[in-house]
Amino acid sequence: MRTPGITFLMLFGPTLVGQPAAAQQARDTSAASRAVAEALAAVDRHDWRRLVALLDPEAMEAFRRQQLLFAHGFEDMPRHFRDTTEAGSKLPPAVRAYFDSAFSSSGNPMLAEFPGVHTLAELDSLPAPELVLRYLESTTPAPDSTDTVRIHHTTTRTVLGQMPSGDTLAYVIYREHSDLEQDGSTDQWHVVLARRRPDGWRVLLNPDIARAGCMAGFTRINLVTR
Repeated sequence: MRTPGITFLMLFGPTLVGQPAAAQQARDTSAASRAVAEALAAVDRHDWRRLVALLDPEAMEAFRRQQLLFAHGFEDMPRHFRDTTEAGSKLPPAVRAYFDSAFSSSGNPMLAEFPGVHTLAELDSLPAPELVLRYLESTTPAPDSTDTVRIHHTTTRTVLGQMPSGDTLAYVIYREHSDLEQDGSTDQWHVVLARRRPDGWRVLLNPDIARAGCMAGFTRINLVTR
């Protein structure tokens, strides 16, 4: 069966490597690939501070707005459930009080995604790079974590090529290779967007780079890398 990643390379491979563009554009897109390769190396070694330094500021600000929207939504959930849903409006007062108490005791689950943040006001005050840094740090399990299924694997990410989109954007294609020891290995292909800024090329977040956050609200199965 032909995988989406292979199909993508078959369709766009000639464009990526077979038709040279102008020399300046080739140099620019090569710089984009180098920036992405450096960012991916930071991901592989869990060097989140270095990764944040390579991310696009506008992308980080958009991520911050999204996370604050989620966090404020969780904060309002007990009142919303009690006041606006049909089921909530029919609950006896004692039952509604129980749900309010349960939410209050467990706290806002979104705050757990940002180490060192204890209140919504603290989260609101974080600038985008610091918020992204703390979010990425929360995806790395502590060595003695008791809620972690420890599966040893080795992951490497390798840039395969790029496709420019104008003078300031480039789509960079890379392979994620995971060696699962006795369970064999897997390969996945990803695309990430890089944007040229006055101080150089910066990388946007894609689902692979920030995918640990997709498990917010669930017990994580963390992979322990070597």
